Amino acid sequence: MYRQLPLLAFITISASLGTCFAGQLTAASTNEAQITRVKNHVELADPNNARHGASVNEIVQEQTVVLTGNESRAELDFSNETVVRLAAHTAFNFNHGTRGLNLKEGAVLVEAPREANSATIHAGSVAAAVAGTTTVIEH
Repeated sequence: MYRQLPLLAFITISASLGTCFAGQLTAASTNEAQITRVKNHVELADPNNARHGASVNEIVQEQTVVLTGNESRAELDFSNETVVRLAAHTAFNFNHGTRGLNLKEGAVLVEAPREANSATIHAGSVAAAVAGTTTVIEH
């Protein structure tokens, strides 16, 4: 009976840590984002696949354009805890994780935590580096 005690303790601790850090265990890699909110008509235009409707918990790869329609919204979470919220009539993609956020048209709200590397937002001929703050960019 006493031999099973360490094994039982290990299993209990492992299960507890898995539950506490479930968000980090399922987080996307640094070159991906996870869709956490979709309102109305949101599409993903992957250069290698056909355009399709976005869904919550879907993983978005680099260079995939996220398009929001009329009165539509979307939210993307990156592995460094940066959050990007897209307004209606927005076209947005990214490369190199949050180091290259590209706003083609529309508006985004970017929340970049202090602990994360800075997020660089490109909108037209303007680029802004954001770290430890929340900002809104419209193009």
